[in-house]
Amino acid sequence: MALTLPWLVAAVVSAMGEVVWTPNPRLAESVVTRVANETAAVLAARRGVRLTRPLVVRLVDRPQMRIARAVPPPLGSRELMAQLFGHLGLASDGKRPAGTRSAGTRSDSPRDDVPTGLYDLGHDRVLIANWSDLAQGRFAVARDVALALLDRRFDLGRWFQAPRPKVDVTFDAVLARHALAHGDATTQALEHVDPEGDLPPPRALSGILEQVRASILAAHADTPPLELQRRLFIELDGLAFVHGVRARSPWTTVDNLWRRPPASTEQILHPQKYDKSDRPDDVCARLPDFARDRQDPSLIPPNDNGQVVHRDVLGELGVRLFLARAGNDYRAERAAMGWGGDCALLLRTSTSAAGTPLGAPGTSTPTFAAWITTWDDDTDAADFATEATRALATLADVPPTDPRLDHRIDPRGASGRVRLTDARGRLFALDHKGRTVGLVIAAPPDAEKLLERLMTSALAAATRPRRSADQARVRPK
Repeated sequence: MALTLPWLVAAVVSAMGEVVWTPNPRLAESVVTRVANETAAVLAARRGVRLTRPLVVRLVDRPQMRIARAVPPPLGSRELMAQLFGHLGLASDGKRPAGTRSAGTRSDSPRDDVPTGLYDLGHDRVLIANWSDLAQGRFAVARDVALALLDRRFDLGRWFQAPRPKVDVTFDAVLARHALAHGDATTQALEHVDPEGDLPPPRALSGILEQVRASILAAHADTPPLELQRRLFIELDGLAFVHGVRARSPWTTVDNLWRRPPASTEQILHPQKYDKSDRPDDVCARLPDFARDRQDPSLIPPNDNGQVVHRDVLGELGVRLFLARAGNDYRAERAAMGWGGDCALLLRTSTSAAGTPLGAPGTSTPTFAAWITTWDDDTDAADFATEATRALATLADVPPTDPRLDHRIDPRGASGRVRLTDARGRLFALDHKGRTVGLVIAAPPDAEKLLERLMTSALAAATRPRRSADQARVRPK
């Protein structure tokens, strides 16, 4: 008999570390090692993986598991990325971080964000909590064991850091690869725990994911949006992507996903774009000075407004998160769907926003962000520009009734321009021309020149063609 929907929802939630089982003092490391390796043998046989040596399994306590969980996935230069994302309003929402507890909260709270197991990629070992219930946590163990087998086969640490040969690692590409890996492992676990070895049908899986997403969003309202949505994307959207392939094809077809992995979060969110090889527009390649040294952007000579110290591609998921800062998740998702490509830059300025030279008393080296995006067609770009204007106003602390927020479309062609300043005199600007929209955020007042220069470069010889009429996007109702 197939597993019930409530059981599957509970299993997926527990595998994501959202449930704490009753302490189990009888659990021994020899027991969990045997269970994990028996599971590995079954999964390896089904997947066609040669298991040449046993898995390393460790039984750990709550503090050890919390430390292991706190290690972030490799996503590039974290300090510079944090500065860039901070300017975009993605780094934190100013609320209590996930995993911390307010006064009076018991340490054994059932939602203190400590998982009952995980695969420790840095040390090639499966960690199982010494308070877990192996019977109830069978699905979670299978998922972590599946990740261990995938690491044996594909060397995940290296694979996550090599989206394409001789091209920089980006937030967007690495997230897509994490989603594939976790989606593959979770799909294996779903098959493993079903008595008949079957996957839930697509409609049932959709219901599972909706309930899991709602449960986690409700339980983690205080979590910074970037961390929460990154986690949901990797676990849930990755599962939907791989399940969609496995539900109609053998595992050998899933293996092909690893040979030609998704290039962007867009391809995970919209599998039809992966099927059509609809690759992102490489906007960074067209921006000035990047051809000089693609491997170390800090070596790029300063331009008129500052020096590029970090660059990244945020992808459709990053666009969603940026737009959602204005407070409407539905409009953010809708406006992000026509994403074609982007390049986000972190620049270090030579003067403060008020014109004070660096080195003056009480000053530090300020940074700001510039972000160039391209879209599938003019309408998609206009949708993004409209929502991005609201997001800029939120970042600049400008009231929504401010007349400068009018984003007007020129009837002779798609275009628009917004200029805002915050209380500190920093510039928040948006330019919209055709399928290209550029922004500068928390910038010195003279950064308009930089925005014009970046827009001119991005508009030259765009590499991603417009979507044809028969490929029109289906928007959510």
